[in-house]
Amino acid sequence: MRVVRTAVGVLVLLIALPLLLVGAGLWTALSHRAADGTFAARLDAVAADGYAVVIPDMDALLKRDAAFARGGRTRLTITADTPQGPAFVGLAPADAVGRYLAGVPYTQLTEVKLTHGPLPVRLVPVEGTAQPPAPPAGQPFWLATSIATAPANTIEWVPSAVRGQHLALVVMNPDGRAKVAVALRAAVTAGWLPSTTWGVLVLGAFLLVLALVVLCWPDRPREVVYVMEPSATPPTSYELPVVAKPPADRPAVPVGARKPPVTLRLDWPPGPSSREGAPLA
Repeated sequence: MRVVRTAVGVLVLLIALPLLLVGAGLWTALSHRAADGTFAARLDAVAADGYAVVIPDMDALLKRDAAFARGGRTRLTITADTPQGPAFVGLAPADAVGRYLAGVPYTQLTEVKLTHGPLPVRLVPVEGTAQPPAPPAGQPFWLATSIATAPANTIEWVPSAVRGQHLALVVMNPDGRAKVAVALRAAVTAGWLPSTTWGVLVLGAFLLVLALVVLCWPDRPREVVYVMEPSATPPTSYELPVVAKPPADRPAVPVGARKPPVTLRLDWPPGPSSREGAPLA
C-alpha cells in the first residue's frame, strides 16, 4: 500500500509543478499589460514602392507567429499610419484581394517575429505593372475596414471567429496611390487570460497540497497475529486445590495456632468404669 501511495503522490506532484510554472508565466504576462488591458507592440516601419502591403493569410501568420491571439475571447487591433495621415486597412477573402491586385506591384508581409522593441517583419516584393482599378475604400468585398471604425486608421476583429479562413489583410494609401510608407501597431486583448491564469494557479496549488498529503501520510501500525495449534496452546487457567472445611461441630483452628494434643479413649475392659481422656505420651 505504501508503494502505491508513493507512486500516486509522485504522479500528482509531476502534474502540479508544470501547472504552477505555467500559471507563474501567465501571471508574469498579465503584469505586462497596458493600462487598457491590451498587449501592444509596434512593428518595424514598412516602406514599399508598390501600391499595397499585404499579409496574404492572416490566420496562418497568427498560427505560426502568435498562436495566443487565435484563442477564444481575443480581440486583435491593427493600427496603420502614413506620414500624410491614417492609412486604409482592410480584411477580405484572399482570392478577392488577389483579383483586385492582379498585375499590380505590391509587397507581401509574410513573417512577424515576437521580440523586445519593434517587431521585425519579413517583406517579399511582388512584381507588376498595372494599377489598382479603383481606390480601396469603394470595393465591396471587404469584411472589415478601418474607415468603418473610429479612429479611421484602426481595424479590429476577433481572430477566433474567422479561424481557418483564408483572409488577407491589406494596407494602402487611402487614395490608392503607389509608394506606401506605413507604421504598423498591433494590440491584442486576451479576454481568456485572467480566468485561465487563476484557474491554472488554483489547480496547481491544490494538486501540490494533495501530493504532499499523500506522500507524507503516516503508515498505520501493522498488527502481527500468531496462529498456534490447539495442542501447543498454553493453559489459560489453573485449578486451585480445594481446602475442606472443618465439620460444623468442630471449631476451626486459626492459622498459626498450636494444635491441641490428640487424646485417645481406651475402654478396657469394656464397661462403664473406663477412664476417659488418658493422654498418650
